[in-house]
Amino acid sequence: MISIAVKIGFSNPIRKLTNHNPTMQFLGLAFLILIDFMLIKERAHLSHNEFFENSVIAILKGYLYFAIAFSLFVVFLTLKLKISVI
Repeated sequence: MISIAVKIGFSNPIRKLTNHNPTMQFLGLAFLILIDFMLIKERAHLSHNEFFENSVIAILKGYLYFAIAFSLFVVFLTLKLKISVI
């Protein structure tokens, strides 16, 4: 119940932020795709799948977290400096 209330409370400010900055929309979509890919790859690793006679290896989550943190840093830096990327 608490998490639902927090999500509802933050939904309007996040909507305003993404409507004002389309770069944030692309960043959010990229994060969703990255996390979905990581979840699919992790599940394939746990079930010992093989593709083209190569076993699927796990992705270290530190790499994923670093990519997300670096992307957020770059986007917030561009927003702070008012640099238009798109």
